[in-house]
Amino acid sequence: MSFSPDFWIGLSLGIAGVAATLAVAWYQRQVPTLTIAFDSSDGPDRLVCRLRNSGRGQARGVTVGFNLMLPIETVIYSAPEIGATLHESDLPPDPAAGPAAAALQRAFAVVVSRVAPKDTVQFELRSLDADNQRAARQVIRITAEIASILAEFGTRLQAQYPELGSLWHTDLIVRARTKRDSFFKPSTLSYELGRFPISALSDDEQLADANCQDLYPRFKREFIDIFQGRPSFVAPVVKVKTAAGARTYATLPPFVNTYVDMAVSPSALQAGATVVLYPPVPESYE
Repeated sequence: MSFSPDFWIGLSLGIAGVAATLAVAWYQRQVPTLTIAFDSSDGPDRLVCRLRNSGRGQARGVTVGFNLMLPIETVIYSAPEIGATLHESDLPPDPAAGPAAAALQRAFAVVVSRVAPKDTVQFELRSLDADNQRAARQVIRITAEIASILAEFGTRLQAQYPELGSLWHTDLIVRARTKRDSFFKPSTLSYELGRFPISALSDDEQLADANCQDLYPRFKREFIDIFQGRPSFVAPVVKVKTAAGARTYATLPPFVNTYVDMAVSPSALQAGATVVLYPPVPESYE
């Protein structure tokens, strides 16, 4: 029995197609699949980052990018076998930022040499600066007051508007607030499959935070007594590394009253020049 040339061509193409399909399937089984989660529950001056590889391939040269601020005396802790290193950028992370904002910004990245298949690795960022650690303790005190306010707000909302109160989850809102107050702001995750935007907040925390941003301004005036008689706080002042050296910025969280004491030269005001003020580190937060 003989076969026409078209038969052999078709058979060859079919075999090639099957081989290509098998090759694609094999490749898909070998690629890494990374997810990342963050924990700042020990304070805003510390951020634990956990990388999970649920794929069957090893991830190499994994890069976690951070935007906005680089606190001074930032160090990285990790197991030596994952080879985590910190790399600073000389360029501001946001090209659209104004000169004053850009002067405070310093992007950096943490590169992890490898994440094995079906493995989880972690690294931790810390600022060892004593003033930043004092600022972190002040953030924790303020967060405790915020948690009290939000819990009372949620109780009142659930009592008077049950259909809306079911959308309010104080624990998730506080967890989101804690992560937003972190001195470290993750932005991107890069590895073999591409470069992906990331957030410190989980999906549940993002939803709870969005509901808070909707419901809080709608009912704050109605529940204003919750906020009356609350203490005011000295704003935490964080020292950051910039191209021009160490600078400071103050964090002003919502829900509570915070204040900063700064002095400006009268001559500078009289000259009508733009004055950039860097808040001094408070001698005491008490």
